[in-house]
Parts: sequence; structure tokens; C-alpha cells
Amino acid sequence: MLIFIVHHEKYCMQRTACLLTGLLLIGFIVHAQTKSPGAFIELSAGPSFPIGKFGEKSFGSFMDENPGGNAKMGLAMNANIGYRLNETAGIVLIAGYSINKQDADSYEEYMKKAWFSNPSRVDVTAESWKIFRIMAGGFLITPLTANEELSLITKVAAGVCKTALPAFSWTGYDQNGMLLGAGTQNKTMLSWTFCYQVNLGLQYKLNNKLHILFDINSFNATANKEYSYNPNPISSGPVQMVTIKRKFRLASVSALAGIGMDL
Repeated sequence: MLIFIVHHEKYCMQRTACLLTGLLLIGFIVHAQTKSPGAFIELSAGPSFPIGKFGEKSFGSFMDENPGGNAKMGLAMNANIGYRLNETAGIVLIAGYSINKQDADSYEEYMKKAWFSNPSRVDVTAESWKIFRIMAGGFLITPLTANEELSLITKVAAGVCKTALPAFSWTGYDQNGMLLGAGTQNKTMLSWTFCYQVNLGLQYKLNNKLHILFDINSFNATANKEYSYNPNPISSGPVQMVTIKRKFRLASVSALAGIGMDL
């Protein structure tokens, strides 16, 4: 019953986010005027800061149902294709990509405690989180100057994202520097999952065609993966496998700067 409630709440949250985005788009279209429509493209990049579980520097177990992401500050990039419906609103398609290196220290600490017998050191090499996302939504334009050269841009978008649980490898050594053991955890692909993003930024017109932008965005998604394992591998009785669903939370805040061009 508990699992049903959790799944139901998750479904309701996703449905509500999609509904709000859809209503936002419909509102933009309904209130659209033909005074100043136009298409544009934008490219931006900047640092990406993991938050919440995604940035938590801890590793408790391979079967942890809500693990920390061990993600460090990384790089995010966005490509936007949009259309201004009028002077104050428009629609936008966002393609984004981010890369965040994993922190190896939490893996090393875990291996020292759980995998090796009194090691002198454990060397870990951890790969990066790489997240691709594609979203659609709408935006509002709020002029901040009389000549409308400087404007506040608010965007709301929802869509899907794709990532993989990054690979890492380890090597442990005893007090005499002799090899205790080594291993590799391969990259694990995760399914496409729902995501959403909220942007707040400034746009400054350079001329009738070009503008520069500075944008703060908050991205959120949760990817799931089911694992089956034997909780008692040394038992001589029948094997009773246990299945768990691990939830990888992928929240981040990015500060992007870029350039845009009217088409």
C-alpha cells in the first residue's frame, strides 16, 4: 500500500507540473498579439552547482535506496529556440547538457571501512555525471528600462532527461604497500525521466538582432533504477532475491551567460 501511495504521489506531481506548463503555454497563445512576434536562438554556458542529494558527498552502500550523487561543481550548456508571441510572452524549446565530476573521497572512505582489511590507502577514479535534457515551455518578458534594452526574462519548462550512473574503479593497498584488491563499477544507463526547469535572467539588447543574457536556472529530476540482489549470499538454503528501487536525485542550480540572435 505504501509503494502504491508513493507512486501515486509521484505520478500526481508529474501530471501537475505538465498541466501547469500546458496551461502556461495556452495562456501565452490566448493572449498573444501580432505587435512584435519573432523567432530567436540563444546559446549559453556556465557553472552548474549540484544541490540536495545530488551534491551530497557520501556513499553508504551499493543498495542505498536514496543515494547521494557525490557530484561536484560542473559545467552546464543550454541551446534555446524560441518565439515571441508579443512584447511580453513567448514559447521556447530548451536543449541542455551538464557534466559534473564525482567526488572520489566518499568512495575512498567507504572502501576503507567496508571492502578492505585495514588498508593503508584506497585509490578511486570516478567518472562524471552527464545529463542531457530537452524541455518545452514558455517565458515572460518584463522591461526594466524605458527603451526596453534591458529586460527580466522568466522561463518555465518541462520535459525529459537522460543520464547514466557514472562508473568508478578502486585499488586498495595494505600497510606494506601490497595490493589488497581492485575492482570496477561499470556505467549503468538510467531510463528517460521527467524533468523541469525554472529560469530567471536578464537580457540586454545590443542591436536589433543581437542580445546578451545572464540566466540563473533551477533544474530538477529523479531517475529510478531497480536492482535485485541476494541479501544472504553465504546461506546454504534457497536463494531469496530482494528487489529495490534506487532513486537518483539530479537537482542543480546553474548560472549561465550567453548570446542570442533574432531570426
